[in-house]
Amino acid sequence: MNRKVLVVTGVILVSLASCCGVCMLAGLVGDAGGGVDGRYDCVVMSRTMMGGMLTPTTSPSISFSIAGDSFSTQSGGGSVRREEGDLLRFSGSDMDGWLGTVSSASGVIYFRADPHERHPGGSAGNNETKCQRVR
Repeated sequence: MNRKVLVVTGVILVSLASCCGVCMLAGLVGDAGGGVDGRYDCVVMSRTMMGGMLTPTTSPSISFSIAGDSFSTQSGGGSVRREEGDLLRFSGSDMDGWLGTVSSASGVIYFRADPHERHPGGSAGNNETKCQRVR
């Protein structure tokens, strides 16, 4: 009987910890003003044939910073605004017209292979860009 109680208690504690983690992450992805502020490094996700197997690979892409309703890159900057919940629209500079999706689970921003197309959802596919917040 004691072992059952320990297992049930462990399951409850893990469930609570997971729930609290999700609640804390939800605070990271608020409005474009403060919830996504930070510096992002991006990679393009792709797949390459290596040794007869399709292997996921990445190559460095753009880096940018978001502060409030603006963003900046090495070559300029512009404005960013939240649309339709988790969609971010960038205007100006080398990211003009880009549409990104903020993953509510991780705070990662995803862009399609053609950054002017609608967002891909919660993951990056072949030739799509994944941007991880680094600070």
